[in-house]
Amino acid sequence: GKIVDMGAYEFGRILAIYAPESATEGDGTLTGQGNVAVGHSQLSDIIVSLTSDDTSELTVPASVTIPAGQTNAPFDLSVINDAQLDGTRVVNITASNALCISDSDAISIYDNETAVLGVTIPATTLEGGGLLDRTDEVVLLELLGRNVLAEVVSDVGEVSF
Repeated sequence: GKIVDMGAYEFGRILAIYAPESATEGDGTLTGQGNVAVGHSQLSDIIVSLTSDDTSELTVPASVTIPAGQTNAPFDLSVINDAQLDGTRVVNITASNALCISDSDAISIYDNETAVLGVTIPATTLEGGGLLDRTDEVVLLELLGRNVLAEVVSDVGEVSF
């Protein structure tokens, strides 16, 4: 779903970069799954600089070369497997060259760590009894690096926290 300025692309002045839509921590190296392209082949090699805006989640090579006479070149993406429960992160990868218009693409990195959510409520209460005056609580048994939204659903009626 990328929009590319085809006029500039046709004349080889714009780079296009493509990455998979998503990956999961623990996937390791995604061999050849990234790609950079130009609108038409050039007479000499094009060296394209690559950057990741979150190297704690995903790294890319510093550069990739589109060989003379070719219009694209694949590159590897390395998905970092950290031990942090940090949820899904969106990482932007940018391709640039001094003679071309730069481009970026995003990849979602899904977390492979999980957390345990505990809910403590009284075993019984009266219908219409109102608030339980802090006898109920939701406890996350892992420390997170960011806020998490939790929804509690009951199969026997309304529950609200």
